[in-house]
Amino acid sequence: DYALCNKSYGENVAEVSVNAKLDKSELVIKKIDSENKNGLKGVKFKIITSDGETNEYETDDEGKIIISNQKPGTIIIKETKPIGKYQINENEVKVDLKYNEKREVVIENELQKGKIKIIKTDKNNNEIKLENVKFELRDENDKVIREGKTDKNGELIFDNLVIGKYKLVETETNSEYKLQDEEVIVEVLNNKVQEVNIQNEKDEIPEEQKKEKVEESNDESIEEYEEKQTYVEENIIIND
Repeated sequence: DYALCNKSYGENVAEVSVNAKLDKSELVIKKIDSENKNGLKGVKFKIITSDGETNEYETDDEGKIIISNQKPGTIIIKETKPIGKYQINENEVKVDLKYNEKREVVIENELQKGKIKIIKTDKNNNEIKLENVKFELRDENDKVIREGKTDKNGELIFDNLVIGKYKLVETETNSEYKLQDEEVIVEVLNNKVQEVNIQNEKDEIPEEQKKEKVEESNDESIEEYEEKQTYVEENIIIND
């Protein structure tokens, strides 16, 4: 609301300093899980401003870093340390922050993942692949998280698994083979396929013979019972 007066009033020159407060912008970095979108606490970042100033920050309980009173200009955001089983996001993010602007930048992190491939074969001949063998996949707390059966090639793949240790438990096999009752521990690594060859031993007693044995056992039980009954009857003493 004022007019600039450029009229000179003598030869004296006065110096006038004008302080303009430029650091009024705000930058918010939000770090989230790429799948469930939850905030990630404890992720570390390096922030480089346009004048070369470098500072390090760490995300809070909500997965946020809030930088208030930031000078405008080009800002580079670098992730320096992820948390837990997450992959580091190596992409630099450049932000052109304007005067008095509030800018939020969302950066996602993915969990490190891998696969388990089961190959089920005959113990004495690896060329014989076993189909329809059922497995449970359990986590480190022994909780069943998946189930599946081997295909015609004797293969079963559990994919998209977060890195860590898992248990493979065989729960069903075909009639000609013995059930593998030992748990197999597998450690899943990032971007790797852990191949596990699990062998089954052929059952020496065919299923038909098993049935015959059961029937014979039942017949023997009946015969033993009848013999005992006959013995009891023959040894009864009748008193007049």
